[in-house]
Amino acid sequence: MKGEIKDAFFLNDNIQRNKSGIEHAQIKRLHLFEKYHQPAKIVTRQYSNELHLVTAEAGIDDRNFINLFDYFQEACEVPQKNIRIKDIPVNPHWERKADGINYNYYQNGKRVLYIRRRSDSDRRVINIQYFDHYGKLLKVSWFDSRGFISVEQLYDWDGKMATENYYRPDGTLAIQLAHQQDKRGNEIKTYHLFNYHGHDYQFSGFDQLTRFFLDELVADKQICGEGPIGFIVDRVYELGWAVLHMKHRVFRILQLHNDHVNNPNDMLHSTLNYNYNWGLKHLQDWDGVIALTPQQQKDLQDRFGKLGVKIYRIPGPIVPAAVINKRHVPFKKRTKKQVVMVARLSPEKQQDHLLKAWPQVLAAVPDAKLDFWGY
Repeated sequence: MKGEIKDAFFLNDNIQRNKSGIEHAQIKRLHLFEKYHQPAKIVTRQYSNELHLVTAEAGIDDRNFINLFDYFQEACEVPQKNIRIKDIPVNPHWERKADGINYNYYQNGKRVLYIRRRSDSDRRVINIQYFDHYGKLLKVSWFDSRGFISVEQLYDWDGKMATENYYRPDGTLAIQLAHQQDKRGNEIKTYHLFNYHGHDYQFSGFDQLTRFFLDELVADKQICGEGPIGFIVDRVYELGWAVLHMKHRVFRILQLHNDHVNNPNDMLHSTLNYNYNWGLKHLQDWDGVIALTPQQQKDLQDRFGKLGVKIYRIPGPIVPAAVINKRHVPFKKRTKKQVVMVARLSPEKQQDHLLKAWPQVLAAVPDAKLDFWGY
């Protein structure tokens, strides 16, 4: 891919505290690019008021991270501000009662307000809940971890969320998400984008909004410079449609992170792993696919080679130089007879194979110990 792109965007649906191997691989890849002074950014689309706490903990610089909601809320880089209860304007005549570290407020014996703080160790306000005179929840205002109200959730009479209003740091409305139901009771989500470069837009679903976001992002010279831009799509199941339906044509690569088939004994005819099914069935629309191993590269070539799409091989794990160069623990000090498997608890990680083989291990090494690390 060298020479084809100047700025690489690593596309993901979300990034959370409990990261899968995909997120860990993305972050390590980003740090590798940073080490060699190659421009790269992680791009996500899901909202979280805790997002920048998560990215900071993961060592991701705000300058190398873009989120859909941040982008339209003009909140990619926001100075930190700590909001505490004293900063919330509350009617001094209301009665206040403690609820642990949080507070209820009452007017004429009826609760009208609830202020929730983050934790015992972090007393910043996380949200404010408003109630009507019947005690029903009307609205929840959520503070972004950086100190501004980023979303207000409005509830209907039945206690269901009806509308979500996403705000810019200056308090103006950026995005409105309307929750509705069709005649069969299926939820319909409609996104409204307000005053974006002087225009309002409406989208019938999140994928449509995502496509628009990606098109705007790659055309944003302040972020992308003169380009060209390249996408490495780490979650094609969630993002594939938006990428392939963009109006701007960018270099786009489908990244595999697991087995791409459900039956490894029949690589040519097996059904495809649902995570990659849509992407691989539209493989001719991609500029390439990244396999993790020589065997996976060969398997892809055997099955899809006739499509003429470039099949790259790039190992997934990236071990930092600091770890590689660290002095090894002497064998005499290491725990003996122990096997540790580190992986997300999922059928595709095949922990069951190890469990099936373990009786044979115990037969040879009776005091062997097996540990699973994951979630």
